[in-house]
Order: sequence, then C-alpha cells, then structure tokens
Amino acid sequence: MPDALRDLIASSPIRLESESDTLALGARLANALVGGQIIHLHGPLGAGKTTLGQRVANELQLHFIELSRDIEKLAGCKTDEIHSLYGPLAYQRYQMRALDNALSSELPAVIATTGGVVMDVQAWEKLLGQCLTIWLQAKPEDHLNRVIAQGDMRPMAGSSQALEDLKHILNERTPMYAQSHIAFDTSAMNLKEAVKHLTHELRHVLKLTTTS
Repeated sequence: MPDALRDLIASSPIRLESESDTLALGARLANALVGGQIIHLHGPLGAGKTTLGQRVANELQLHFIELSRDIEKLAGCKTDEIHSLYGPLAYQRYQMRALDNALSSELPAVIATTGGVVMDVQAWEKLLGQCLTIWLQAKPEDHLNRVIAQGDMRPMAGSSQALEDLKHILNERTPMYAQSHIAFDTSAMNLKEAVKHLTHELRHVLKLTTTS
C-alpha cells in the first residue's frame, strides 16, 4: 500500500459538507490513489449502496458493480445459501475472488459491497488500499425504515428488536467504517438530493469530466 494512502487511512474520514471539504480531500488523494478510479460504497442495510451507487455511476459514466451479485455468480447460489451451506469462511473466499476480479478490471467503476465487508480484514484492507471508500451514513431509524419501505423484511426476521439489533451492529462496525476516506450522511436527504450532492463532490475529487 502506498505510504500516502496509508496515512490517509489512518486519519478520520472527511465529511463532504462544503466545497473546502472537497478541495481538502482532493489534495490529500492526489498522490494517494493509484491505478484506475474505483469508488467503493459501503454501509449497513438501508444505506443506499445499490440505489445510490447505480445512479451516481450513471451520472459519472462509470461501470457499476454490485459485489454480492458477482459473489452469487461465482458460488452458483444466493449469499444466504453460501452462509448456510458452506459457512462464513467459504463466503469470504468467494467475496475475495469477486473483489479481485472487480479490482483487476481497467474500467473505472463504482463498487457496492455489503456492510459486513469491513469485518473481513483482508477484503477491507484491499478496498482501502485500492479504492476511494465512502461510508454511507444514516441514523439507525432511517436505515431500518428504508429497508422496510423497499419490502425487505430481513431485519425483522425472527427479531422483535430489529432496531436495537441494528444499533448493536453499527456500534460494532463503526471503528472500521470510520477508516473510510469519506463519510457521507444521507439522513437529511432524499435520493435525488443525495445523488446530486455526491455526484457533484466526486466530480471535483476525482476530476471526472462533467457530463452535459
């Protein structure tokens, strides 16, 4: 890992709340990022990784990769079946293979991963070392409400205390999430606003050509 990027990882994530924040991050990333432009979005269920990621990728004319879909293609089954049939270590192996494939591509891309990727030390270090990592933040209540609004009842399955469970997960993962290069809070934004704001800031940070 380049020393410049290692130093960047060691510091707190920059919050994109103003133009000065964007300029500060751009200056720090100038000598840190190597290879192609890879943007990595992560966060727990309801963070907007897929929905926001697809739209931002379209705006920036980048390839979009939903890593869980690539994992399923490699395994030949759904992610929950990988865990139940083969266990977490097998899932991590498939995840690493899918990640290596994604990062080896020469196409600039937006990669969306599961929030749990930060618990896989090898995968997380690879993402930090080769991508611009963005932690999609929101209040726990917002995370849960978004998931339920999409018709996904996974957080409620077998638990009458889904919100408390989510808070526990967030508390457990926050030290890893905080290693991200950028923290982007979507709680006060609707989807259209989040796409507009994140796209605008990333154009400056990565010096991408503005589309008409």
